[in-house]
Amino acid sequence: MSRLSLDEAQQYFLQIMLNKKVIDQNHFKKIFYGVMNKFNIECHESNYKEYYTNFLKEINQMIRMFNLEIKTSSCETTGLTSFCIIRVCDTGVIGSLSTIYTSVELKIFRKILELIIESDQGYVEYAQLANEIEDMFENISLEATQNNQVIAKPPNNTEIRLIVEKFIQDYWLVEVPNNHGYITLHGRSLI
Repeated sequence: MSRLSLDEAQQYFLQIMLNKKVIDQNHFKKIFYGVMNKFNIECHESNYKEYYTNFLKEINQMIRMFNLEIKTSSCETTGLTSFCIIRVCDTGVIGSLSTIYTSVELKIFRKILELIIESDQGYVEYAQLANEIEDMFENISLEATQNNQVIAKPPNNTEIRLIVEKFIQDYWLVEVPNNHGYITLHGRSLI
């Protein structure tokens, strides 16, 4: 028989997940053991995976009514597993992102996705990315001028870099290890 509520450790862990949104496997283990210690729950290395699997399963059963779930994904580039809290109902991802990111940031993210998907390697060099984004905004500006419309100033190289870094910090993108200057999708993007 399933419980009707989460215990204190699960509530605390869920608060951490809601706050962080994405946790890589190394931080997950530290946080998980930290929660177990805080609430005096014994969890040994030998049964760690089984325990956290059941722990998350119980949390997911309770938060499913809110269309939320904690899911895992492995980043193809880094090999790290990420734990993310996601919305499980289809509400249109870009629509949901529009409450977090500006329209310019979303246009840039779409262009990055397009470039990564079209690349043979599955990643794109930052310099190519910046050039493509600048070209995209030049075309948008040209179309706007031809239609007598006013648009916001296109982002410069520094602004593009800051936007890319924002998506990296939010775990949508990741810099390719051992390949400085190359960007690819983070595991969160794949969930």
